[in-house]
Amino acid sequence: MMCPRCSHISFDYLDRCKACGEDLVPTKIKLNIYIKPPEMEIGEDGFAVGKVGAPEQNTIEAPPPEKAPD
Repeated sequence: MMCPRCSHISFDYLDRCKACGEDLVPTKIKLNIYIKPPEMEIGEDGFAVGKVGAPEQNTIEAPPPEKAPD
């Protein structure tokens, strides 16, 4: 989403421009942009904080090693 005031490009789920503070909700309504915010904590720098999801959802178990033929 581009801010109509300063042309800063930001995520569609944000309601205010991070550069100038402009309220983006009226523009989002006009453009029919309805985005659900991410279900993770986002830090001030825009990056995810901590792990996303439960630990068991983020791991893949390797199959047991095959035995060598005798």
